[in-house]
Amino acid sequence: MTPQSVGWNETKLVLGKHSGRHGLDARLRELGHLLSAHELKTAYRRFIVLADQKKQATDDDLIYIAESSKDTPAAI
Repeated sequence: MTPQSVGWNETKLVLGKHSGRHGLDARLRELGHLLSAHELKTAYRRFIVLADQKKQATDDDLIYIAESSKDTPAAI
């Protein structure tokens, strides 16, 4: 069975606290956010904190996390 056979145009994975870094990166890329390795590391830490508080993260949550992670300077 495909998503198209039941009227859906695409599949969409729900991201939660057990989602990995690669899943987060893939979803952020789909949303138009390409993060550096440092930015992704920062975003993933923020994502895990959020996912512990909420059952699942929305696209708006992920966009906020991605945009705020770009403003974080690299650790020395």
